[in-house]
Amino acid sequence: MKIKVLKTTKQTKDGRSFPSYFTPVTIVVKGEEDKGPQEKCLTVRFSELAEKKLPVDFNGGFIEAKGEDIYAPYVWEMRKKDGKEYYPDVYVKDFESISDLPPRKPRENTCTFLLDEKETEESEIADEPASELPF
Repeated sequence: MKIKVLKTTKQTKDGRSFPSYFTPVTIVVKGEEDKGPQEKCLTVRFSELAEKKLPVDFNGGFIEAKGEDIYAPYVWEMRKKDGKEYYPDVYVKDFESISDLPPRKPRENTCTFLLDEKETEESEIADEPASELPF
């Protein structure tokens, strides 16, 4: 089994930051089964064993693992525990290998800055002496 894992940085309320991992999926959402599978992101959590195997500078990639080492929900559903709600997540118990993500293709820039000045056509100015001007 292969899953794509991406890295993001999250901030705590006291200003500290920590890495967080997620994976894009298509999954059926509880209560919206009639819509079919929808695109969602699931947080990826690692066991102690798997976390020790991650490279120090891991910024995301494709993780290859045995099916029994990946625990993923069948349906996207918020969980409640002690009055708090938790998003569904993927748990990686162990993995066999990691490969890098392919380099991203640069996007074509579609942004155009709006200016107060408008471009006008070029006009020619005659080189006539001031005495010959009509005013």
